[in-house]
Amino acid sequence: MDRFEIISSKFIDYIREAANEIHNHEFEKSYKTIINAININPNAPEPHNLLGIWYEFKNNNDLARKHYRAAYALDPTYKPASENLERVCTFFEAKRKQVNFGEEILEEQEKAKEQKDKLKLIEVEIESGYCACGKQIKDLGISADIIIGYIVRGNNTIVPNGKTEIQEGDKLMIFTNVVSHKTVVSGLIGDK
Repeated sequence: MDRFEIISSKFIDYIREAANEIHNHEFEKSYKTIINAININPNAPEPHNLLGIWYEFKNNNDLARKHYRAAYALDPTYKPASENLERVCTFFEAKRKQVNFGEEILEEQEKAKEQKDKLKLIEVEIESGYCACGKQIKDLGISADIIIGYIVRGNNTIVPNGKTEIQEGDKLMIFTNVVSHKTVVSGLIGDK
């Protein structure tokens, strides 16, 4: 496990711990935990979202809005922050939504990380019209976590390098992580 994985694991632990502490109304403890998460990754939206929730529970909606906005500014695709900001800015009680702690997103991130670490061997047979057909491997633009282990061409097995040209009928044996395998296939096939 490298340093980055340890840091991100600790970061996720702090986020989960802070959310649980807020749920349990342990506000002073949760504040310190959120600050620890910010110290690990100040550019992540999750701790600012939790600080928004924290301030909202403390009846300080102005600071809650500021932290929801900060979370949104750091990552506009982070839905918990935008939902919480919308909720705290809504004047009509009937339209208010529940507080979104972002727990679903954390679970998705953890599942994606687990899947990323799992290797998968896939076979792709190159047909006429595939965008990879006639190109050298170096020109395919595939990422570093994708390895074309070998190519079966007719009765021959080829251990490829960057200059190996992909031909119609080739069977590519590709090692990739579980998360990337659909991207690999669509990248090789392209628009048929």
